[in-house]
Amino acid sequence: VYGDPRGRMEFATQLKRDIVDAHLPAPMFFPGFNPTKAGQFELSPVHVKDVADAFVKALQQKQTVGEILHLGGPDSLSWREIIKAIAAVSGRRKAMVPVPALGVSSAAALLDRWERFPITKDQIDMLLQGNTCSPEDLIRLGINPVAFDADALSYLAHSSQEPSPWQQNAA
Repeated sequence: VYGDPRGRMEFATQLKRDIVDAHLPAPMFFPGFNPTKAGQFELSPVHVKDVADAFVKALQQKQTVGEILHLGGPDSLSWREIIKAIAAVSGRRKAMVPVPALGVSSAAALLDRWERFPITKDQIDMLLQGNTCSPEDLIRLGINPVAFDADALSYLAHSSQEPSPWQQNAA
């Protein structure tokens, strides 16, 4: 879920802070030993407005009682595309480097109990599996899903440059 967090943390703001604004290249995780598929796992970010509208509309329609609604954005985007989009809106170009997930997962398994470590083993595992979902349920509710594009991400251009706890610790 992404969208203007109004002072709180959310998906795109966290990626901007922890990856795009960082001085290190963006990690393009890959499973196994073959880096040719680095950063190709897909996600379908859904806008917070679409989620809120879906809740309201679902409460107003009898046919949604007892249903589980799967809410996904209109596009399935690779990790690489998501990082590029966030960087572009932030007025930046971001270097990207293939990173074997096994090494990061191992480090995270040892260090993720400390709040300042930027990622957990479970987050790496979930990223590599991808997380896509059709916008079909949103459309069925009469919602035109918001695309993960420059207009929807414009709030990032004005977000603070406050470093993450991990970046502060590294300095």
